[in-house]
Amino acid sequence: MRKSCKYCGRIHEGGVPCVKKPPPKSRKKAGSRESRFRNTYAWQRVRKVALERDLHLCKLCASEGRISYGKLEVHHIEPLSERFDLRLDLDNLVSLCGGCHEKADGGRVARKHLRKIAASKVPPLLFRKGKV
Repeated sequence: MRKSCKYCGRIHEGGVPCVKKPPPKSRKKAGSRESRFRNTYAWQRVRKVALERDLHLCKLCASEGRISYGKLEVHHIEPLSERFDLRLDLDNLVSLCGGCHEKADGGRVARKHLRKIAASKVPPLLFRKGKV
């Protein structure tokens, strides 16, 4: 039986595919591997551990003598696009405020320096007893 083709407008024999018919859409999830990873339970759990390890403070600001604890983000020192195998490695993660994270992503902070501050302890905040 002959049918009119909705792709080219001609008439074809039934069951014969048209050469103008587009290929089937891929069933892959939308987004990159990195963006899909950020939605996983494993990342949310490791991210929380990294923030708690860093006492919910920006490690770069703390290394420069400032205290910043607002809008913290967890930064991969070795980017996911280069070292996806280190995505859940705590030694590859450092807590940064939004401004410092932007500097780190832009390459204005050396990875060597980020590794050093990630491995260091956050200096304890000292308060005198009875005074806040």
